Amino acid sequence: RAQTAPGPDLSKLLANFTYLPVTYNGPTPLPYKQRWADDGMPAFPRQPAYQIIPQRPEPLMMPMSDEGEHKLLRKMLFDNNVLLVGEHHERNEDRLLFVCLLRRMRGIFKDLALGVEMVQMQFQDALDAYVRKDIEDDDAADEALLAATEWKRRWPWPFETYKDIFRFARSRGIPLVALNTPSEVQVKVQLLGLPGLQGDERRQCVPDGDGFFDMMQNTGFREYASEVIRAQFNWHRESGLLGTSPVMENFLAARMVWDETMATNAAKFVEQNPRRKLIVLAGSDHVKYGFGIQARLERIAKKFEIGPKTYDAFKVGSLMLNPTSEESLSENKHLRLALGVDLTRKFGYPLSEYIWFTPNIDPGRLSRLLNEEDGPLWISKKPPYKGGARINRRLYRDDGNAIIVD
Repeated sequence: RAQTAPGPDLSKLLANFTYLPVTYNGPTPLPYKQRWADDGMPAFPRQPAYQIIPQRPEPLMMPMSDEGEHKLLRKMLFDNNVLLVGEHHERNEDRLLFVCLLRRMRGIFKDLALGVEMVQMQFQDALDAYVRKDIEDDDAADEALLAATEWKRRWPWPFETYKDIFRFARSRGIPLVALNTPSEVQVKVQLLGLPGLQGDERRQCVPDGDGFFDMMQNTGFREYASEVIRAQFNWHRESGLLGTSPVMENFLAARMVWDETMATNAAKFVEQNPRRKLIVLAGSDHVKYGFGIQARLERIAKKFEIGPKTYDAFKVGSLMLNPTSEESLSENKHLRLALGVDLTRKFGYPLSEYIWFTPNIDPGRLSRLLNEEDGPLWISKKPPYKGGARINRRLYRDDGNAIIVD
């Protein structure tokens, strides 16, 4: 039931805007024609694009207008040497959204390259031949690529859902970069832990051995491993994907090698092609909260002096497509924007620096997201993901009074 209440200072509310109200499927897009709620409150369409500002004491979510989307894409490209894009392998809408964004980014900056988690590093020659159009017929080229990369054996999701992305790169001559760890290496580490990685395999996947092990002592990484990777281990174990006696330490080791390999291959490409902007398409678990690929790539680039030789540091940005409250490790429908309070690069990262939602998600399944035009969202200081605390939401009118919605 709606009640009226005086509205507090809006700047303080915006500073505390930590949790974005979404359901597991993301926020609801409303019709672009303004509507009015039963209580007379205007209901505005939410914007698909957001930037997370890692300010203190808590991160701020900034929505982008239609005009701001183009500026945000430019910012993503020109502020970073590498842009990581987190997708959900099981959701085709993420790939459709990504190919649309890739087209727009290609219109902004021509010298792009696309790194893909779907192809393992030993098959780089197959990607090069695909982009060079050694086989002119597109369908035949797709079949040759599937065979050469052993796609059906090494990647569990069908090529059809990625075909538009690969075809676009091929049609525009955008280099494709194979990033993933060989399956043979993954199996060894999952069974034997880090001692299973030796010789040339270790030098190829983990060239910065000291940095790799030092990162395990990082406070932020420990929190990330405890919350993010342990949650993934529990899910895989409960799904029966890890056999009868899975070991958390080996699962963590395999995941670390996986992320380190992708970061290493991305760094090698940038070192060899400094004028190109590398877009990396990988699973959301490798992108969220920064300590998957992002922190490793920044560390490797610094170690081997990759990137601009000026005062500008090598920069890696992150973009999540259609993130859910579940994967953000929130215990209710609010999207969690950070694991901890300190969002400096040393101790922690936000969920991602940018978020983009598919505009046409079914609104019947989702809860509405507030725009700047709606007024800010107030959330109690008690974290909503602890014990399922009830949250009051206040929508502020122009006169400063609030509608409290329980």
